[in-house]
Amino acid sequence: MLSEFQQLQPNLTNLTAQRLSDQVRVILSRKILDDRLLEQLCSEYSTSSINSIPDSQRTLPGESDDLNVNNSNHNINITNLNNEKVEQNCFDIDVSSQDSEYIRRTFECSLLEYKNTPIENRPKLPKLPNNKKTILTVASMNVLCKDYFEKSNSILETMSLLYCCAHAVRMIMKIPIISVQNFMKNNTEPKWKQRIQKRIDNTRKIIGKLISYQTGNRRKKIITLVNQISNENNISHLDPYFPDKITEYIDTQKQKLKAWANRIRRYSERSKRYFQNRTFESNQKWVYRSWENTTTNSCTHGSPSLIECLNFWKNMWSNEVSHNEAEWIRATERKFSNLANMGSISITAEDVYSITRRLHNWKSPGPDGIHNFWLKWITSSHVRLAAQIQEAIECCELPRLLTTGITHLLYKNGKSTEPKNYRPITCLSTVYKLITAILNNKIYKHLENNNILSTAQNGCRKGSRGCKELLLIDTAICRQVFRNRKNMSAAWVDYKKAYDSVPHSWLKRVLEIYKIDDKICKFLSKLMG
Repeated sequence: MLSEFQQLQPNLTNLTAQRLSDQVRVILSRKILDDRLLEQLCSEYSTSSINSIPDSQRTLPGESDDLNVNNSNHNINITNLNNEKVEQNCFDIDVSSQDSEYIRRTFECSLLEYKNTPIENRPKLPKLPNNKKTILTVASMNVLCKDYFEKSNSILETMSLLYCCAHAVRMIMKIPIISVQNFMKNNTEPKWKQRIQKRIDNTRKIIGKLISYQTGNRRKKIITLVNQISNENNISHLDPYFPDKITEYIDTQKQKLKAWANRIRRYSERSKRYFQNRTFESNQKWVYRSWENTTTNSCTHGSPSLIECLNFWKNMWSNEVSHNEAEWIRATERKFSNLANMGSISITAEDVYSITRRLHNWKSPGPDGIHNFWLKWITSSHVRLAAQIQEAIECCELPRLLTTGITHLLYKNGKSTEPKNYRPITCLSTVYKLITAILNNKIYKHLENNNILSTAQNGCRKGSRGCKELLLIDTAICRQVFRNRKNMSAAWVDYKKAYDSVPHSWLKRVLEIYKIDDKICKFLSKLMG
């Protein structure tokens, strides 16, 4: 965009891409130009971009207006859009009713606004609803963006295109941007609870005023309330039992308060059960973790400062530690000395598809803000993304953004003011997780073909349930000991900060022992620093 603008205005030599993108964002946010003029500018830009495409790659006007996914390989299952594991070639979807020109203009406006914008200044992308309109819009965007992805020159540019696709779909679907205010608004009490709570509050006020009336308070507002209640319940002030009837009315209102409180408790329990059952189908880990938090000490005594957390984890992660070159390591190396070297790898679009199809759609993204959903359903990016990943491995270089994450500290137990009692969870970029998942599959295939994994190993083995097997063995032994009335002593060994304390030198040594491809070893070493 900067180079094209400089061709139009060669006198502005000091203009930067950041300054230009800021001006575009201000024009769009403040609506300095009306929609009609913006559409005219976008159409002129799209016309000029189409003229720059070779004749063999152009489409007819009639073909661009009526996009039909049936003629492509991007067929999507309507009913399973938000499922975790789906086949993307299940249904033929006719999207000819979509206004492809409007989608194109929206996407190009999103490109102008956010392609060169720093990621920290980009708005957070919301979750899309699971309906037919979403399917058709995403399918149209997938076909439309194919030419843009083919011209991408780097992984960062591909990620920016994915973000612009997501933002354009959001604008077409008219879904509001996630903000702190919206998040707080969504966390308020449900409407039914607010209505019952409002009744309870009003009834308590009435009871308080009636009790004040019985104690001799005769203010004008209280007298007005008593007269109103008397008229509604046909109670006469001349009745000799008037005070007793007021007391009876107060008792009736107290019974209503108790009934409403029980209703809130009953409805809340039912809503909680429904929410847990619904969440358990998609995120079992969250449900179990929420149950664990109810049994452990809650974080009620403050939290550690940022400096304390940085110092604690810096001492563990930043200080380089070398492993102990024990004799058994050299023995293992001699054992696998005749092992065939792992061949060079070739990453294709099928590798990208096989990984993305199993990803959770709306897992927390990294700093780039791109959810797995867009990597999964914008399949037109897979070919270019696979080539760029292959190039990154060949050159042993990866942008720093991909190795940067957002770390959240989850409280475990003990004193909440000590950093050691927190579990760090880092949300990395989805593209980085895609790269490491592809490499993991390639390395695992090498280990499996050469029968390197021990038969006694259940951890990190596909299709195994190591924790479940250990629990079953422990249960069987304990039952046998109890049945035979014998004594038994057992101990479970838990390594403190096991995953955080593994030296990088040991990981590199393991890759060397098992003859992993040199390019992969160098690439992973570069990532580890």
